Amino acid sequence: MCVYKAEASKPPFGMKLLLLVSMSAPIWAQSLQILPAPPSGTTRGAFQIMIVTPKPPGPASLQWSIRAEGLAIDVQDIKAGSAAKEAEKSLTCAAATSKDKQMGERKWVCILAGGLRPIPDGAVALVTFTAAVGARAVVHIGDGLGATADGKAITYIGADASLSPPGRPAAK
Repeated sequence: MCVYKAEASKPPFGMKLLLLVSMSAPIWAQSLQILPAPPSGTTRGAFQIMIVTPKPPGPASLQWSIRAEGLAIDVQDIKAGSAAKEAEKSLTCAAATSKDKQMGERKWVCILAGGLRPIPDGAVALVTFTAAVGARAVVHIGDGLGATADGKAITYIGADASLSPPGRPAAK
């Protein structure tokens, strides 16, 4: 009978270095971003919803949700942005019911689709809103999901923004 004794071996130094370098490399993720317009001095304001897809191909279709607190957004005030127009996409948005009525939050769901052309990085939507002077205004873009022309799913990281109250400059 032959018995073999297994010994734990340490990985070579080069392997440790390779693992360390690969773990510290930046992770480039697809994301949705909010680009607020400068305060207008009125109760109306606007922001753009942007997409960043660092690894081609970009999505041929995209969906996301908008949650807002302290803002009034009419569904007709959510328009296709320049990247959506460039890709010849149609934007459809609808108000969604909020599960928690006490949050004072409203939600909209949007779908950008049409044809197989990929959506380039840039503004996919322009949102115009109304807010009371001095009101706290918070926007969250989330639930981002895209699909390439060949049907591969792309998940998008969301974004939050505090928008400056109308009539006041943004806080620094």
